Amino acid sequence: MRIRRSAAGRAVRADVEDHHLGRLAWTLAEHGWMTSSRPWERPRLLRVFHPLVPHIGESVRVHRHRARLFFFDSSGHILGSVRRLERVVAGLDAQLEPCRLVAQTHTRTRR
Repeated sequence: MRIRRSAAGRAVRADVEDHHLGRLAWTLAEHGWMTSSRPWERPRLLRVFHPLVPHIGESVRVHRHRARLFFFDSSGHILGSVRRLERVVAGLDAQLEPCRLVAQTHTRTRR
């Protein structure tokens, strides 16, 4: 007889997701990124974008992997542990660098 683990057993509670995504949002704001989320979404997603290029960005979620919590990007790649915010932010900075460059170009063109 096979015993199947339920998806609910591995699910992350909404309040835990909110806590970690909120911490990430504050840290990203300190690095010049804007974020938004929809509290009714399940799973919770944090959208990360540059203020001058709001239609391009990345979505981040919290998910349990091997009994630990990690941030995952929209492609399903692990960005890092919820305990290593600076590493996660550095990874998002690298992924979203083209957005920052477009925003800087847009700012120079407007002057």
